[in-house]
Amino acid sequence: MTNKKKKKQDETIPFDQVVKQLLDTPPVRITKVGSNIFTGFSIPLVVDNRHFILEPGDPPLISVAVLEGDDLLFEVFRNVPRSDNPDIDASATPVGITAVSDKETERFLYKIRPESETSIIFGRADKESTVVIKDRRIYVDGLEFRSNIIAGMVIGIKYDSSTNSIGICGKIPKELIEKLFRHLTPYTPQGE
Repeated sequence: MTNKKKKKQDETIPFDQVVKQLLDTPPVRITKVGSNIFTGFSIPLVVDNRHFILEPGDPPLISVAVLEGDDLLFEVFRNVPRSDNPDIDASATPVGITAVSDKETERFLYKIRPESETSIIFGRADKESTVVIKDRRIYVDGLEFRSNIIAGMVIGIKYDSSTNSIGICGKIPKELIEKLFRHLTPYTPQGE
């Protein structure tokens, strides 16, 4: 055995140590979008220029922003409806569910359900119903995504209708992170 191979073999962590490390790690709040599990700050879904942004919390904080040139137009900001995007209507129910519809057609697009155990986002992510989020799966242009685990600062699923392309687990572009963090200052719940 060469020294290189021996050194590489020595770097392998025994399975029981991996299990111990996982058990000793503090629990991370998981969030489900169409049975796909997301942890930490991520963007579970991007459809054209609409970004579904997830911040960890209990309940998780969901923002939906449309990128128009250099501007971020929020439709939902940390689970609260916003009217930055003139093309949509957004409203909240007394139990904290935000519903978003197309202003021109009055057609339902999606709901944000922060307390949901099955999927925090439900509905259509685009006007053409190419991307549909249900409790147990996400459909993107005929493909079905379910039971995936996506962790860290990544984009889970990205769909571009202009090129009819689908990407999975891409990094969040630095320019978008800078724009997001200008808006997404550290969150402190009221009363703290």
